[in-house]
Amino acid sequence: RFFFFSSVRRLVTPLVRQGHHVDYYLALSTREEKAWRTDRYLRQLTWDSLFGPPASARPNNSHIRATVARQLELAGGRLRHFDLRERMVLSDDARLQAVRHVAQAEHPAEDVDLRFPVRSQGKGNVADANRNILRLFRALELLWRQMQSVEDAAGWSYDYTFFLRDDIW
Repeated sequence: RFFFFSSVRRLVTPLVRQGHHVDYYLALSTREEKAWRTDRYLRQLTWDSLFGPPASARPNNSHIRATVARQLELAGGRLRHFDLRERMVLSDDARLQAVRHVAQAEHPAEDVDLRFPVRSQGKGNVADANRNILRLFRALELLWRQMQSVEDAAGWSYDYTFFLRDDIW
């Protein structure tokens, strides 16, 4: 889920109006991952109307990037980094592989992601939810490193950093 218009309208535009410079770092994946719950509304989701009308095919990557950059510029912000990929890969993270190795040894009959990062007693698929949480934090880590690279190259640091889950608006 990516509700971009609400982010521009409720965060970027007001910050720019207050005199702040807004750099936007964004990571998106296009693959439909299994959700923790399979609520009916999840089957009805489509892309933000800023990207065009709902259709059978999603907008292409260059259109998505251009739309995000254009809307941020119109609001007075700047797209500083944009990472659009099919899926946030977890298998190449050595830290996670070590945790999964221990989980496999301790609970060989279970999905290795069932107990980490959270152990839930909810009715949804906990292992799928955990993988989604891991993908989210992996994307945040990559964005954080991009931001640090910009700060290091420029010789200054941002005053404020927001971690935005725009689907909460």
